[in-house]
Amino acid sequence: MIKINLLGVAAPKPKAKAVTPMTKAMQLGTIIGALVVSFAIVGLFYMLWSRSVDALGVELKKQQAEQARLAAIKQENARYEQERRLLEQRIKTIQMLQASRVGPTQFMNVLSDVVNKTSNDLYLFSVAPQGDRVVIRGQAGSANSVAALLSTMKTSGYFDDVQLRQFYEDDVQDLVSYKFNMDCMYRPPAAAASPAQAGAAGSAATPAQRPRL
Repeated sequence: MIKINLLGVAAPKPKAKAVTPMTKAMQLGTIIGALVVSFAIVGLFYMLWSRSVDALGVELKKQQAEQARLAAIKQENARYEQERRLLEQRIKTIQMLQASRVGPTQFMNVLSDVVNKTSNDLYLFSVAPQGDRVVIRGQAGSANSVAALLSTMKTSGYFDDVQLRQFYEDDVQDLVSYKFNMDCMYRPPAAAASPAQAGAAGSAATPAQRPRL
């Protein structure tokens, strides 16, 4: 609908609604409320993070305790393994010496036969068991004698895994000799000789048939 002003007086302008300014108390309350909400949010996150940190700390302690327990078990197993290896070496050494009824005597006879078949310039300084092997130290007048000894031991049927560990020339007062260190595994015969045969073999043996130790 169209309104017509017949009085010629300007119509009064509508008054703007007055906006009540916030008082200082209201502003302070708003700020305090915002701080309270912020602190509450921060506190909530802090509680959650603290619980997570505590849980991780407990789990870390459990893992450290388990690691220490496993380390102790590993150390104990290593000690048992070392003792087991030493015991096995002792057992093998005893079995090597007790494989036949004649024992070390038969071993020395076999070694004597091998040495005497090889050369007359071979001398054995020491023969000693070491674990499941036999360590032999000696001297020869030539390198060929040492090579022949190795070959004869390998084909004799009584020695396995014959290894030459050290070989060098030794000149003393213009006398040339060859020192050697070797080791092997002794394989005794399956059946031991009868006492009569062993006695006959012992009586028939002469000092020249034994190695010069």
